[in-house]
Amino acid sequence: MRLKSISWHGAVYYGEVFGFLLAWVAGIAIALSGDQPAASRPNADQLASAEVTAR
Repeated sequence: MRLKSISWHGAVYYGEVFGFLLAWVAGIAIALSGDQPAASRPNADQLASAEVTAR
């Protein structure tokens, strides 16, 4: 079996596709791992806020 050589254009194309898919899968994994039950989320009145004033 003879290996087919790949051009720079083809390598960049496949690199972009692989990178996009890897980033997409990583984003989904991060989003799912951050899903917390409602009881562990703070209420709106427990969140900190800061006021910015102009000088």
